[in-house]
Parts: sequence; structure tokens; C-alpha cells
Amino acid sequence: MGSLKIYLLKYSKYLIIVCFLFSKPSANGQVTCSANFCYEAVLDSIGNICVTYHNFSTSNDSITQYVWDFGCEGISSSIFEPTICLPISSCPPGTTYTELHIQTFNGCVNTYGDTIFLGSTCPTSINEINTEEKELFALYPNPANNEINIVFPDSEVSANITLCSTYGQILITEKISSAKKTIDISLLPKGLYILTISVKENIFTKIIIKE
Repeated sequence: MGSLKIYLLKYSKYLIIVCFLFSKPSANGQVTCSANFCYEAVLDSIGNICVTYHNFSTSNDSITQYVWDFGCEGISSSIFEPTICLPISSCPPGTTYTELHIQTFNGCVNTYGDTIFLGSTCPTSINEINTEEKELFALYPNPANNEINIVFPDSEVSANITLCSTYGQILITEKISSAKKTIDISLLPKGLYILTISVKENIFTKIIIKE
């Protein structure tokens, strides 16, 4: 807890009350702080990588400053949880490194960084996500050898799909207007791929395993 100081100032016939809340270290006198974040990165329709950051920084002091260095084209931000879209040509996934610098009221500083790939590093409720996905589409098989199928419950569909490597190389882009779409992946090497599905103003990112 911080300490609250109250000052009484008299101005003409008015009495002004000014309150200041000062943070202070924990009982042992040590200020601690830890910068931390996770992110969700997807490709938009014009080839940008759009990253939403979630800030999990903690301290036993008041954090007074957040500085994000996105590691691309000198772009930075002081927003608590920014979302930024970067050109994939100059900021490709796997080579872009984001750092979050924090500073507290009593001078504790800390930095956390992570390399940005397509996908998400954030903890999620798997049950909630699976329920929403099942209402909008089904995807099978996964892992797959030659093809994957995307099936929608409605006969009239408007959806877009993008299949990328984990380094952001766009391999397949298609627009879906029917209830079922089969995607041929037979020529792709074995490994992990990122499938982005945009449907009904929702964007889902799935990891596809090619065997």
C-alpha cells in the first residue's frame, strides 16, 4: 500500500483539499517488477502481420511507464496493450523481436522480449474456443497427409483462408463461398503450417500438421 498525504490550501475564501497518493516498496524495502506479455499474430487481407499484445507485467510498486519496441522500422508505443499491423515484407515473422520496457514509481526497471511468429502465445480457454469454432466451421483431418477439409453449417458462406509457413510465407489464399472446401497440401513439405480462417467477422488461427 502507498501512503496518502492530504494538504489543505486556502485560496481567497475557498479551502482547497489536495490529496497525493505515494507508492512505497514492500515491507522488506525491496521494489520488484517483472515485464511480461503474450501476443496473437495473424495476417490481414493485404499481407500485413497484425499483432495484438496482452500485457501481464507485475510489480509491488506502481508501474508508471510502458514502452514497446516492436523491432521493425523504428516503431514504438506507450499504450498498455497495443495492436499493430506491420508490412510482412519488411517485418517477417521469425525475425521481428518485440521488447516491452517497464518502469515503476520508485525506479524499478525491467524488460521482456519475444520473437513474433504467426499464431498465439497467450493462454486460452480451449473449451470456449472449440465451442465457437464448432458453431462456425469444422476442420479435418489434422494432422493431414494430402488434403484438409473445411466444412461450414450454412450452404451460403463468405469466408477467406490463408495458409502460411511459420515464417510468414503465404502458400495458399482462397475465398470460400460453399459449405465445404478441400485444400490440397500434398506438395507441401512435412511440418507445421498456420491456417487463418476469416468468417462472420471472426478470425481463427489453426496450427496444421502436415505428415
